[in-house]
Amino acid sequence: MNVLIIIGTLVLTTYIGYGFANYFKERTLIFEDIILFCNLLESNISYNMVFIKELITSNMLSFKSDFKNTLKKYINITDEKNEITFETLREGITCFYLNKDELLHLQNLFFNLGKTSLESEIKLISSFKKVFQNYKDSNLEKNKKSYSLCLKLGFFVGLVIVIFMI
Repeated sequence: MNVLIIIGTLVLTTYIGYGFANYFKERTLIFEDIILFCNLLESNISYNMVFIKELITSNMLSFKSDFKNTLKKYINITDEKNEITFETLREGITCFYLNKDELLHLQNLFFNLGKTSLESEIKLISSFKKVFQNYKDSNLEKNKKSYSLCLKLGFFVGLVIVIFMI
């Protein structure tokens, strides 16, 4: 019976460490999806002239992270309100993985969609894409350090708990 408790404790703490490590992986996926969204916007604004709502709904399967929910909420906000404000975007965009600065940049991106001429909108989207690329690069550096650290820390915390149990 003691062996099962020891193994269960090690598995549980390692899994908790994996959960913390997965946070950084999800952040990277969200940044990749935002950059993909910016690329889709740039190409469709330049060549296809498709409405943003149609663009989002037709490419929803391309996104693999929590960013899908953000896009769905953005579509709901645009359907409900004529004028989009930062407050409605703040309420609508609930992304656990973004910090305040990143969320503010994402809100600015959504807020500025469709408000300017084609040329200035393409420049604006490419500048947002560069910002999110920088966020992604810095997150990748943190991910390299933190992912294995969280896994090892979870295992060693479990090991310490097991030692105290014995």
